[in-house]
Amino acid sequence: TPVTPAELSAVLLKSKAGFVALSPDLDFAESASYHKAVEALERGGLLEPVEGTGLGRGYRLLRATGVVALR
Repeated sequence: TPVTPAELSAVLLKSKAGFVALSPDLDFAESASYHKAVEALERGGLLEPVEGTGLGRGYRLLRATGVVALR
């Protein structure tokens, strides 16, 4: 099921997630909307990239900040 930035933010708040991971695998139908939702939350300052994680090419790890981290 496609996910919107608002829906992803609500899930992160409810689950008290500290991190979000992105993989380069875009073969699943919902992958594109998930990536777009994560990017929107990053632009909005709710997620920030974690540097120096040693992840493989195309993988990203983001830390919850702002409102997401406070709940």
